[in-house]
Amino acid sequence: MLPVLALASAIVYTVYHSSSAPMMHSTDNAMRVYSRSLCAYRMLFYDPLALEYPNQTLLRQIEYIVNESGGCLDAYIGEEAGLEPLLHLDKYDIIVIRAHGGIWDGRGFYFATGLSPQGPYDIPVLLVQKLAKNGVLEAGSPAVLSEGAVISSSEYIIVGALFFKHVARLKKGAVVVVASCDSLNDPRFVEAVLTAGAVAYIGWMGKTTPSAIDDMLPSLIKLIVEHLDNPCEALTNLKIIGVKLVAPTGAVLSGVCKE
Repeated sequence: MLPVLALASAIVYTVYHSSSAPMMHSTDNAMRVYSRSLCAYRMLFYDPLALEYPNQTLLRQIEYIVNESGGCLDAYIGEEAGLEPLLHLDKYDIIVIRAHGGIWDGRGFYFATGLSPQGPYDIPVLLVQKLAKNGVLEAGSPAVLSEGAVISSSEYIIVGALFFKHVARLKKGAVVVVASCDSLNDPRFVEAVLTAGAVAYIGWMGKTTPSAIDDMLPSLIKLIVEHLDNPCEALTNLKIIGVKLVAPTGAVLSGVCKE
């Protein structure tokens, strides 16, 4: 069993696979698979937050954007957003993670997967134990402030900079979006993602809400798709319209481009 940490409340969202082909249906919190013979690009939508904050409307919006632009979408929703998809990030041009996230003391930013520390796991138990022993995997509980008290909800396996530094490998030139609180508040996490192969990283600086992120995410994904040949230009446009990308809590959506 992994030790449990406390994370600040954050955000996550819905995931599944899409294309123009008929969908293979399953439960709402399961992976959904679509197939397309040719993909202009491939996107991962990794959404463990759907366990607590499902948003099917958002999912349909993302489907539409990806399908209309000739892309393929691999989406993992709820408990299906485990560790296995994170071991194959090098397949994707765009990676969007919708999850609980927060800063853990001086150790930096972490986001939650859809897996319980007690299991079951979607990768071999021995690998989970090895990664946990090396500090690559931890356990955390999103913390919610209620009348001054910190109340912990469900426990999840969480990952931070060490996972991207020692385990994850990204496709060269990939764009990574982490839709959660504080996802742009830790330079070490951002550096680890960029060093792993990404050309651009986008996140939220400060505390935000699921609804605020959901409102911004479709426009953000569309902007990234339109500038996939030059992601840094997308970040420039983010700064131009930045006033529209501030959550009610004051959290600001921004990004970093690898020079």
